[in-house]
Amino acid sequence: MPRALEGVFLIIAVVFTAFIDARPSFAGDGADTTPSRQLFIDQRRLPEDAGKTNQPPPPPGNGDEQRKAEEQRKLDDLAAKLKAQEEELAAREAVARKKFEELKRLSAEEEVKRKGDEEQLRAREAEAQKQVEEAKRLADETRRKLQEDLKNQSAQKASSDISSPAVSPAIGNNAEKSADAPAQLEPRATLSVPAIALTCPDATVAVEPLPGGRSKIAVHSPCRHGQDVNMQYGPIAIGRTFNDKGDAEFIADMFLGPEAKTGVSLADGQQQRIQLATGDLDEVTKVAVIWNAPVDLSLHAFEYAAMQGEPGDVWSGAPRNAAAASELITKDGRGHGFMSSISDGKAPGPKAEVFTFWHGKQQSRGVVAMALDYETRGTNPNGDTCGSGRYAQVPIEVIVRETSGAVTRQNGLIASVPCGQTLSSEARYQTGIVPDIRIHNTH
Repeated sequence: MPRALEGVFLIIAVVFTAFIDARPSFAGDGADTTPSRQLFIDQRRLPEDAGKTNQPPPPPGNGDEQRKAEEQRKLDDLAAKLKAQEEELAAREAVARKKFEELKRLSAEEEVKRKGDEEQLRAREAEAQKQVEEAKRLADETRRKLQEDLKNQSAQKASSDISSPAVSPAIGNNAEKSADAPAQLEPRATLSVPAIALTCPDATVAVEPLPGGRSKIAVHSPCRHGQDVNMQYGPIAIGRTFNDKGDAEFIADMFLGPEAKTGVSLADGQQQRIQLATGDLDEVTKVAVIWNAPVDLSLHAFEYAAMQGEPGDVWSGAPRNAAAASELITKDGRGHGFMSSISDGKAPGPKAEVFTFWHGKQQSRGVVAMALDYETRGTNPNGDTCGSGRYAQVPIEVIVRETSGAVTRQNGLIASVPCGQTLSSEARYQTGIVPDIRIHNTH
């Protein structure tokens, strides 16, 4: 064999031997794979991408599968993230729900406590109201008893005063003192019931002038409905009862002028002083008769020579009123009057009848004759009204207030008459005991 051919074979042999050493399995499945020639790689110690790097590339034409595999991997990653977020949100929702349940529980406990407090408050209010009603009931009972006692005492005192001639003139002095002294209402009005006073505010009092030298006094106190209220003007006390709305009205006939002590007294002891409204008091003359005995005295005014029972005879049986008197003045230009206060003698304490005369501006002269009738005794006296009876003599006080404001006062006494004898008109209607009203140049 030529030397050049040997060299070629030698090179081929060396290359083949080297290839066999590098790829021991190249000879096929039946090739020798002894451990001394085997390469071992522990894939657990390799990076994750190492296995992928050593993987053989996908055969040509498998690009779609690779792309789909990559998209699937991304979808799996996104699903994993969403699941993680859902789990986190679920955990947060559980925490929020737990807090909500706790707040709901606390709110329910607070509601139960509030309702319990309200029930306790209502129970306390009911108990307080019950105590107030009980105090009012006791006060009403005490007041009724006191009124009965005062009525009995007043009757006894009046009886003792009338039965003793030595004390007959005293009524004038007493009336004068009572008119000058601070307003003192009937003793029943001094009853003090703190439980009522604390739960009822002060009454409101409104005063407005009325025609004929009078003042209307309106007292308002809704929480005192059904209770008594008194008005005192000078020696005269007038009692009323608050209606269902808590209203009561009085009329002060100002025969002593607007300066006389005037006040309102409530059943719980509260008192209020009142300043009266003057109104047209300087246009009228007032003649008042005051007495204390439980008898009926009737003051008569005979205008311009009128006779008994004629239209000019003004008295409690034909009292006229302010509007009628004013209409007569407009009609004939002369002065006319009306009974601004009357009494049947049944009320306890001092009683009054007042004739108010309105002067006509165009009238120059005139006379209004005054007379006093002991109506209880009448024309045929008997019983206690005559002889030595308890009311055979009746002390009186006569008060006259002029348009100028001057006030004159005088005491008088209705004398006793024999029982069983018929009285003449002159004896019954006593004309000298009350002064006449004389008109002189009033314009």
